Amino acid sequence: MVFGTIFPQARRTSYRGELMLRRFINMFIRSEKAQGLAEYALILSLIAIAAVLALLFLSGTIQTILSTIGKKL
Repeated sequence: MVFGTIFPQARRTSYRGELMLRRFINMFIRSEKAQGLAEYALILSLIAIAAVLALLFLSGTIQTILSTIGKKL
């Protein structure tokens, strides 16, 4: 508490920032939109994982197809 006593402005700013952060977090906790946002984020992450896995398994085939196309050009 010494820091707040010596620099009262810093203490007031810290409290204001803490209050703003609490309000921001509470907005997402109470909001149903946040739940929808989390669901969309999960869906997008699953799609991204599936795309990476598909590229890993199909990379040889894709490389062969692109090489064939490149040779014909």
